[in-house]
Amino acid sequence: MYPYASLNDPYRPEAPKPKPERRRETRGDPYAAVIGNATMLGIGYFLLRRDKAAVLALLVTVWLLGFVAAAPETAFWRIVLLLWWIATMLHTFWLVRPERGAEVRAPLAELHGPEDRRRARVFAGAVALLAAMAVVGLRFDGARIMEAADTAHSGGDCEDATAATAELDATHRVADGAVAAAARRSGEACEILLEALADDDPLDAATILLGYMQHPAALWEGAGPERARWLLQAALTPLDFESSVAVRSAFLTLDEVLDESPGQSAAARELVEDFLEDLGGHQAEGCQAKAVNDWLFSQDWEHPELGEPVAAASGMVPLPILECARETFDSGDLTAALDLYEEFLADFPDHELAAEAAQEREQVETAIERERVDGLLSGGDYCDNPAPYRGAAAYSGGGTNPMWLFGLDSTEYDLPGSWTTRDIDETVLVVCVEGPERGSFIESCEYEEFDGTYLGTVDFYANEFKVEAYELRTGERVEDYSVEIGGSCPYVLTFYGEIDGTRNASYEPADLRDLFERLQ
Repeated sequence: MYPYASLNDPYRPEAPKPKPERRRETRGDPYAAVIGNATMLGIGYFLLRRDKAAVLALLVTVWLLGFVAAAPETAFWRIVLLLWWIATMLHTFWLVRPERGAEVRAPLAELHGPEDRRRARVFAGAVALLAAMAVVGLRFDGARIMEAADTAHSGGDCEDATAATAELDATHRVADGAVAAAARRSGEACEILLEALADDDPLDAATILLGYMQHPAALWEGAGPERARWLLQAALTPLDFESSVAVRSAFLTLDEVLDESPGQSAAARELVEDFLEDLGGHQAEGCQAKAVNDWLFSQDWEHPELGEPVAAASGMVPLPILECARETFDSGDLTAALDLYEEFLADFPDHELAAEAAQEREQVETAIERERVDGLLSGGDYCDNPAPYRGAAAYSGGGTNPMWLFGLDSTEYDLPGSWTTRDIDETVLVVCVEGPERGSFIESCEYEEFDGTYLGTVDFYANEFKVEAYELRTGERVEDYSVEIGGSCPYVLTFYGEIDGTRNASYEPADLRDLFERLQ
């Protein structure tokens, strides 16, 4: 049995003392900590003596701000940044929550007096205020820069506008995503405008400028008149498209500009007047100018800035028609040229150039007749479809009248060279010959072989040729007759098989002269 040890036994071991609970003290003013972390710079953690948390908070904030600066128009990173701000605030509130007050009150009272807490709150509040002021200041500065850029852009000076928006840096993009988006859109529009202004081809420049006008950030009201100017310049340049198309686009553009921007009325009027002056000064080719006139004077212009200059230029209409007629004649389109000359003479019979135009129309009609007659002669159809050619010489009863001969090959017969021709400009008569046909009876002759054997009787008939002669100048038939030629019975008769009882009398090539004696 063990001896009983009393409570007062000095040999009794003492009971171990309980270990004190380890608690991380939160030191600092809770209000200052919450305000300090509202800056997203980790200041609240520093005030709470949580240095690692403060550094981590600052690094995360800088990391998120970098993404926001790189993509200022992306809502995702701004939402993440907002959530991070809320998270740091909630975490700070959790660290200084009221239920922990009994645990931290004594240390706070020991370590920080009222004056220390006041200074911490003033410091945290000042930093928060400075951060807010920085954001507000950056937003105001961004708005100022965009206002200057928009003013330059509205005046058509995209170089200054681009230079202004270049002043926006990463801090502006973080502080105001709307300004960053506006700068981007303005830059896109200005890039299109600068590309158009740098293009030397007026049609290409007008096409590019249309893209600028359709851009939602376009601000320059002068873009419409400028596009119209380029289109009108293109219309005065020989191109492979109808000039009226360019003019139509230009005037419709001006019409829209005057509807939307009445302040451009003076520029629109001046542009139209300059264009019509250039058009009247023959800077455009005749047919181009006529096509433009045909469209311009067929429109009912609502805006006086367009209608009045067009009406004042009505006197320039005749010349493009006449010049277009001449151009068309030179190009070989004779029918179209004739229509244009007739239009000019019908609409402006008292014009000072009417007599000259009438003479030129005569030349066109002559060329048309020559072209038609040349086709009939070359194709051998003239005798069935005689046609006039006013350029030919008149037929006279006496003298030599060169003939274009059908029905006989003049090279096979002994006809004088001056009688026939194959040159349309030398031809006086077109002579159509039919024959030989059997004509009237000449005589009968009996034939026998060399040994005296009787062969029979042969009746000989004349060779009848029918001749029709047309005066090429008028296309009228001037002669219509028939001629019979043929000699007496030949001394020797050549035949094969049985002898033929009827024959046409033979003739010499020189006998054919009788066919044409009356024409020459």
